[in-house]
Amino acid sequence: MILWIAALVVAFCAGFAAAWWHFRRERNVFVQELRSLWERLDAIFYRSPLAISLCEPDQEGRGVRLVDCNEQSCALRGGSRDQVLGREFQPAVNGDAAAMSAWLRSPQPGAVWRGETLLRRTGGDDVPIAYVWSWVEIGGRQLVLAVERDVTEQRRAEAAWKDSEQRFRQIVASANCLLWKARVREIDGKLAWSFQVPMSALRLRLFEAAELPATEKDLWGPCNIPEIEDMHRLSWAALHADAPSYRQEFRIVTARETLWLHEQVEIERVNATEWNLVGVVMDITRLKEAESATRVSEERNQLVLQASNDGIWDYDVVAHRLEASERCRTMLGLSASEMPTTAEGWRGLIHPDDLPVEKAAWEKHRGTGEPCVYQARFRHHDGSWCWLLVGVITVTDEAGNLTRVVGSHTDITDLKRRDGELQQSRRLRAIGELVGGIAHEFNNLLTPMLLQTTMIRDGIAPAGPVGDQLKPVIAAITEARDLTQRILTFGRRASVNPETLDFVAVVNDNLELLRHTIDRRVRIELQPTPKARWILQNRTDVAQIVINLVLNARDTLLEKAARHAPPGWSPLIHVEFADGARPPAGSRSPHEAASVYHQLTVRDNGMGMADEVRERIFEPFYTTKEVGQGTGLGLATVWHLIKTMGGRVEVETQVGHGSAFHVLLPATAAPADKPGLPPAIAHTMLPGRTARVLLADDQPQVAATLSRILQRWGHNVTVACDGGAALRMLATPGNHYDLCITDVNMPGATGFEVARSIRERSLRMKVVIVGGYLTPQVRRTLTELNIDAMVPKPFTMDDIAAAMRVCGW
Repeated sequence: MILWIAALVVAFCAGFAAAWWHFRRERNVFVQELRSLWERLDAIFYRSPLAISLCEPDQEGRGVRLVDCNEQSCALRGGSRDQVLGREFQPAVNGDAAAMSAWLRSPQPGAVWRGETLLRRTGGDDVPIAYVWSWVEIGGRQLVLAVERDVTEQRRAEAAWKDSEQRFRQIVASANCLLWKARVREIDGKLAWSFQVPMSALRLRLFEAAELPATEKDLWGPCNIPEIEDMHRLSWAALHADAPSYRQEFRIVTARETLWLHEQVEIERVNATEWNLVGVVMDITRLKEAESATRVSEERNQLVLQASNDGIWDYDVVAHRLEASERCRTMLGLSASEMPTTAEGWRGLIHPDDLPVEKAAWEKHRGTGEPCVYQARFRHHDGSWCWLLVGVITVTDEAGNLTRVVGSHTDITDLKRRDGELQQSRRLRAIGELVGGIAHEFNNLLTPMLLQTTMIRDGIAPAGPVGDQLKPVIAAITEARDLTQRILTFGRRASVNPETLDFVAVVNDNLELLRHTIDRRVRIELQPTPKARWILQNRTDVAQIVINLVLNARDTLLEKAARHAPPGWSPLIHVEFADGARPPAGSRSPHEAASVYHQLTVRDNGMGMADEVRERIFEPFYTTKEVGQGTGLGLATVWHLIKTMGGRVEVETQVGHGSAFHVLLPATAAPADKPGLPPAIAHTMLPGRTARVLLADDQPQVAATLSRILQRWGHNVTVACDGGAALRMLATPGNHYDLCITDVNMPGATGFEVARSIRERSLRMKVVIVGGYLTPQVRRTLTELNIDAMVPKPFTMDDIAAAMRVCGW
């Protein structure tokens, strides 16, 4: 029994010892695990950088109440642990309040609730947080483990990113450009493109809504691009050349418009057959249109400059760069490198006599700010002088420093030549009117002298001593009359209508006049010409050619006589004619079809000319004379008139021996013969009946002499002292006249007005007109008035007798 009890005790002790040992081992393991769990919990909960809290849900499911929290949670709430524990936290959930309430009232292990809300801090301010709730069971209680995070900076960053993204999208949407990126793969020798195209204003402009290319589609598929093949070749070459980028311009033709686009593409190589591309496409239609408009404007400006014959130049003072138009360079015969780039260089081209004009224009420009405008002669590259109208403006910077000079040149050489010709014509006209007036008065003096001497001669025996003495007097008066006629021919105004002229007679008349005016040492010799040479030209123009050629010969003869005359030399001008000359080359006149040309040669034995002078003698304003001795327009006028007439002028010259000018003018047919007045009859035995004559002349000597002759012939003469008196006599009742002899130029009324009054009154009267110079225009006017006879002054008794016979007396 005792043994059984002892064994039982031993077994009990052994079991107890074993149980105790097992308990102690299990307890140590639990303690270790609890310590490890606490360390983990302390590391996760209390020392975590996150704000972690243990919360107890309220019964209504509206929120939670803090049971425990770590320091980060206290810092997030802005208070100490004692201040924040026990505080309620009710997050604001928009639209999910019922779901959150159900989640809080029905704890489920592993269930999670996430949200963002504003957390009211202990100081009263709100802070945005993001939170995550999950269920945990501690001590048989269901608690909520809350992990919270301050999202203030995140919200700010997100807001900034959203604002930036919104701005970028607005810029892309409104910008006139298209942004794209694409993945390009080479498959079987072809490029496969996958595009990503964001929305933009250009994209909306290029495509209709139904045509917008989507991702993985061809970007330009719906478009008509004339340059599409060139675009493919360019992209292939750039990709396989490992180029970092490429650019191109192309057109897109849509149903509404044609656009010009510029594309810049950046390339990133992925592998041997793949590339990433990013491209920017900009609309440059307006730029192209502006370039086209600028090009058209420049072309128009060039055409205007060419049409206006102006040269334009622009000098950049800062860069010392001159840009000049081609016309500006050709005016001076200079190349681009030869154009002057300094003020001194420009002044070096100006004629010395014109430098004061240029200086005055610049001083006026600096003083008033008006454009600098002046006219000056500029030296051409070949040494000649050309007249230019120069206009210059200057540009300064804000400090007043000169930065740019822009100017224009207009070639006015031809204008100056014509102006010189006009001035010369005006001078000649003034001289002509002066000498014409003098010659007209001289004719009035010659008329009674000629009539009286012929009356004396006819009243005595012609073979007697008095008759012999009267012959030289009558011859001198007749020569004076012929000289007066030549002066009147020279002084008359030019007519625009050509007339059929005897070339020889016109030249001879002008030579006779020049013999009395030029230096008497110069002998003028005209080779005898038996026949007339007819031309259809203006008389004054032909006379001007002859006079200018003779005066040019005179000048060289006098120069030689003053300086280089050899012994036995005498100045001579030889004039001759020739027929059948060759037609002028390149003629473009109405006479260019003429087959015969008359040639006039004016030859002198003067100084002659060198070749360089001969080449320029017909240039306007070119002269070898000293300043003030010549205008340089004489031979230029000759050349211009001959060209206008359809002719040609040639020059032969030899230095020291003289020159010869050959003038070729088109020939014309001889005029038809006109019936002349009846031959004069013996005035002393003039038969016929007595006439009542009204004689109107403002010169008393002419009127008295002619009246005495008419009365001697048996006519009744009434004298009117001027045209006004003649009109009054014609209007006086009871006055009846058979014949009216009237001068052309009279005070009170002209002979035209007297004749017109007779014709308008239908008076049955004959009318005879006498005048100092009856020009073709005057004769045409008198013919229209149905004048019966015209007698030029000074006239003889035979001339009056012939006119009376025409009128029937």
